Amino acid sequence: MFCIDESVIPFQGRLVFKQYNPQKTHKYGIKIFKLCCENGYTWNMSIYSGKEKEQIANTPNTESILVATKVVLNLSKELLGSGRICVIDNWYTSLQLAHILLDKHTHCLGTLRSNRKGNPNEVIKKKLKKDEVVAQENEGEYVSSNGETSEINETVQVQRRGKKINKPQAIIDYNKGKSSIDISDQMSSYSTALRRSIRWYKKVAIEILLGTSMVNAHFIFGSWKTVIDLYQTFVYPLLKIC
Repeated sequence: MFCIDESVIPFQGRLVFKQYNPQKTHKYGIKIFKLCCENGYTWNMSIYSGKEKEQIANTPNTESILVATKVVLNLSKELLGSGRICVIDNWYTSLQLAHILLDKHTHCLGTLRSNRKGNPNEVIKKKLKKDEVVAQENEGEYVSSNGETSEINETVQVQRRGKKINKPQAIIDYNKGKSSIDISDQMSSYSTALRRSIRWYKKVAIEILLGTSMVNAHFIFGSWKTVIDLYQTFVYPLLKIC
């Protein structure tokens, strides 16, 4: 299982492709597309450098490729064809992407926006009552509404109501996969080398070399140590040399 999502390198200065995301800890900064494995290891990443246009197909009978679809395919091209599960949020998820990934022996798990092109109207427009579920399957692509997408085999405690409810396995897998990006960002922020006055391209380099790379090194070689130990052993001596 792997996850693709956005991460933000904090930056407050002037930059053409600086992004604002109120849902992130650092609301202003440079957006990074990241692919992380289930444990938080960053496999691939790319910098968002401005709005792109959809890629127009070469043949008239083939639909154009969405920008979000291109991002997923570019980041995960080395992992496709191995039967893995790609976990993504509603900005990336589309039936187009699900079909492409399925052809490459890769499963797709994510939330779907109701206005996506190609969505089944029988599912999207149906009025549902509480606890009702509607779903549609076509050639391995499964779309459902009201959250039910697979076998229910786990219960969770709802704190506000004080009672246990059944949670679908697909929701459990989705939440577990999505947490990998948060794990990577959280561990990188424990002892960051970023400073406010650094230019943007230096911030990107520092985050990749002294942030993401050190977290990856922790997963590969230093699982018996803490992240702080790794920073004290490797990062701080490198900063003295620089």
